[in-house]
Amino acid sequence: MKRHLLIVVAWLSNSAVTSYARVLSAQTPVVVDSAKWAAAWKSAWQSYYYRTFDSVVVSAKLSRLRASALPDGHREVRIWFGGGLGAVQDVYRFVDDRGRVSGELIRYWRVARVDSSDIFGGRPGEADADPFYSLRGSCSRFSTGARMYTCRAEFTRSPDWGSVLKRAEAAGLWTLPDQWIPPDGRQITEGWGMIVELRDGSRYRAYHYDNPDIRGPSPENASAVAILAALGAIDSLGKTPDVVKTYRGITTGAYQSEFVDCATGARWEFDSDLRWHAVPVPPATDSTARYVVEIVGELMPEWVARQRNSKYTRVLQIYRLVSVRPALDGVCPNER
Repeated sequence: MKRHLLIVVAWLSNSAVTSYARVLSAQTPVVVDSAKWAAAWKSAWQSYYYRTFDSVVVSAKLSRLRASALPDGHREVRIWFGGGLGAVQDVYRFVDDRGRVSGELIRYWRVARVDSSDIFGGRPGEADADPFYSLRGSCSRFSTGARMYTCRAEFTRSPDWGSVLKRAEAAGLWTLPDQWIPPDGRQITEGWGMIVELRDGSRYRAYHYDNPDIRGPSPENASAVAILAALGAIDSLGKTPDVVKTYRGITTGAYQSEFVDCATGARWEFDSDLRWHAVPVPPATDSTARYVVEIVGELMPEWVARQRNSKYTRVLQIYRLVSVRPALDGVCPNER
């Protein structure tokens, strides 16, 4: 399951309905009109997201779906997934031309100011997360416009866009109601969000779901989760970025501990913790214990280690743990 940080929620909760709250505060007694509050909240979300969408379509050289009627028999679906400020996010685009379905996966992220630096205090142009570095080999047709970067995902083979669309439609893609305000009323600042834009000829609508997998059970939340699951067939065909490789080395398994690469002997920071991966042999309380681990990960740019004040020259970010076993004598097996 994809995860992103949804830190925009807190900002919206304080600022989105400020004017409406100000009116309510002057009333005695205070009677909250739930319909008006819901409308104000939905308007705030749409205003925020539509500004983002408008920037993305400029960069990706698309039209604004909400302002572009299609001929009869033509449909288009855009599923916007993500939520993290600064994170690379996705829009899955399906185009149905009288039953012939094509599609593309567009990845996007904001352009930083020329004089800006990362929140960790790096030099200008040295971001803790550099999509141009991390997406190389898995994305092409990079473009910039309206302060937004975009690229098109590359695949090992072409996805069956029609099949994925049918699966999403079977889950209620076209009929799910708006859920701009979740029924449970909870604001969750971590997780994932999904906004669906639907265009069928002259008809258009959009709806939003926030963390439906961890909210109370309901048919609507189950449908939203099923739609996301359908997109997994597209994600599974994505090419692996050039910088993502398999590494084998020795480590205590603790967060920010030393990782000794078996192939080169280089020593890097282990940007994970074996306990986070629920391995059968978690790191022992004895800090001298060592494990042989095989991981799929990314050796991050040199400046990341400097920004984090790491005692190592590079940081190894872990995406997937392949295997782990005790290192009986604390060295790589091929070095015995």
